[in-house]
Amino acid sequence: MRYVSIQFVLTAAVLAGAALAQAQQPAQSPTFEVASVKPNGDGPGKMQATTRPGGVFVAVNTPLRLLIADAYIGNQPGAIDRIVGGPDWVQSARYDITAKAPREFRPTPPGPPAELLLMLRALLEDRFKLKVHREPRELPAYELVVVRPGAAGLRRSDVDCDALFAAGQVTRPEAGIRPRCGVSNGPVGVTGDIGLIAGAFSMSQFAQFLQRVGRPVIDKTGLTGRYDFDLAFAPLGSSPADAPSDPARPTIFVALEEQLGLKLQSTKGPLDVIVIDSIERPVPD
Repeated sequence: MRYVSIQFVLTAAVLAGAALAQAQQPAQSPTFEVASVKPNGDGPGKMQATTRPGGVFVAVNTPLRLLIADAYIGNQPGAIDRIVGGPDWVQSARYDITAKAPREFRPTPPGPPAELLLMLRALLEDRFKLKVHREPRELPAYELVVVRPGAAGLRRSDVDCDALFAAGQVTRPEAGIRPRCGVSNGPVGVTGDIGLIAGAFSMSQFAQFLQRVGRPVIDKTGLTGRYDFDLAFAPLGSSPADAPSDPARPTIFVALEEQLGLKLQSTKGPLDVIVIDSIERPVPD
């Protein structure tokens, strides 16, 4: 889900979203037990999308196109611009949704639970009769590459996160404490400014996090396994790649190279867009 205008209460520290999922529904995809879908006529204003205890998902005043982007692309900057086609009301219509899952959502790194995204996709296909297909298009992107091998900032972790997640033993990160498998916010570096604290984080997950710079990020580091690291930087989105960097609060582009020996370099790559083939307004509850 979006984390700027929409507050998705899951893991406050994990800001990147789920990887691209297949546009076609799996044969036994999870679904909500019950769901209420109502149009919201309040117009532009406060939006919210959140999970609540008991496997409850709530969206308030949320644009339909954004719901489609979240369900099919996930928590990625620019995801809404990768939803194309459909009638004009797909862009303008807003909805309130309350849906109950069969059980609590199981966290999956990074971003919203994979089960939730599949359930949201199934809801859109059922209630809105949504049909889509994917098309690859050349779009601006970044590659995450290694420019200083063996940088001290990256420390290999031997934590088996897959086993921990499968056993349900990964909890929400706490601010200022290195998580077992994920990222959190806390004081970093000699200045003590709030930065990123990562525990047993893979480079593919980190690439997803870095998509908050405004483009998709492709992991080209070749680094396998998981790493612990700290990263101090100015707020994401505050400075472009070529902006001057304050040594005390460097841009993410400078911080990556100086602190972790990594770099974001511009490229273009084939990225999927979701094309709306057909959609209908839902029958009111």
